[in-house]
Amino acid sequence: MQDKGAINITISDVNKLSVECEFPGAEQFAYYVYRDDEIIAKYQYTDKNKMTYWLSDSGNYSVKVFALDAEENKISKYSEKVCFETKKAFGIEQYIEKKKYWWNRTAEISRVLWKERAIVGRMAAFDYKLENKDTYLGRLWAFITPLIQIGTYWFVFGLGLRNGRDVDGYPYLAWMLIGLIPWFFISSCMVKGANAIYAKVGLIAKIKFPIATAPVSKVLQELYEFMIMLIIMFMILFCLGIRPSWYWLNLVYYIVYGIAFLVSLAMITSVLTMVARDFYKLLNSIIRLLFYITPILWVMDNMPDIYQIVMQYNPIFYMVKGFRESILYELPFYHQVDMVILMWGINLLIYVTGCVLQSRFRNKFIDLI
Repeated sequence: MQDKGAINITISDVNKLSVECEFPGAEQFAYYVYRDDEIIAKYQYTDKNKMTYWLSDSGNYSVKVFALDAEENKISKYSEKVCFETKKAFGIEQYIEKKKYWWNRTAEISRVLWKERAIVGRMAAFDYKLENKDTYLGRLWAFITPLIQIGTYWFVFGLGLRNGRDVDGYPYLAWMLIGLIPWFFISSCMVKGANAIYAKVGLIAKIKFPIATAPVSKVLQELYEFMIMLIIMFMILFCLGIRPSWYWLNLVYYIVYGIAFLVSLAMITSVLTMVARDFYKLLNSIIRLLFYITPILWVMDNMPDIYQIVMQYNPIFYMVKGFRESILYELPFYHQVDMVILMWGINLLIYVTGCVLQSRFRNKFIDLI
């Protein structure tokens, strides 16, 4: 391959650095991004002769391109330097610019997730098949483990601590089951969502793909098993004498809310796990703590008023409570409109935070591996 090539580097008005190169005979390309002559990002070999990098700091930027031909002959070339200056404003202008900054990143990640929704589905299906492929019982473990846990909790809390007493006139097994099934979905999504990007480090190091899709795919992967567990729950409730009603349709709302909340949360925790591996271990401990302080196995009527007020603002308890209100107490999801608005407001805040973190760190994941 001849030592010839051209690199075109530009910066758009939305802080995007775009690179396009032409090397006759080249089939693979790798990119090093420099700011003030220091490497800030590396992209492994790919067959694409284009790349983009989102800018957040002022400085002089350049890109070094490595090109390989079919015989693995390698050449490299530096682009020209381009200057980027962050805009500075004061007073109301600074506030407006800051809002624009957050909105741009949120809209950008949202567009990526929508555009690559097919990739999200394929990743979820592939991970689901891969998870238990080396076991004899395979996918049955997704149901055996929860059923063992349900039996254990019912024996300890229902028979041991409560002596078989009902809750509000309903069998404790039914009351407990309606809280446990969504909790299994929530806790599993929290654990796997936090590890979603780190589990793909081998893929990140080799090719460039929309990393923000990884946390979303983990939630969808768990959604399939959650639906099967819901069917099992309905069968058990029917055996306990609890019949369906129109209020059960509220579950669609709470499931949609849960998916939105868990996707938003996974976008944050997956980045934090990449930044510090200790966060993942801490999160597992926090999840165990949340299980016991959230009224899933016990009734909080005797708890202090301040605790009950604080728990009302817990998104996890909001979903668990919603399941019980729909199935047992026959209350519509909008019976507290202020809580609906508040919970979706909290969810929106978490989602925006997750989008900003994904946007800021997506070009740095390769350095965090």
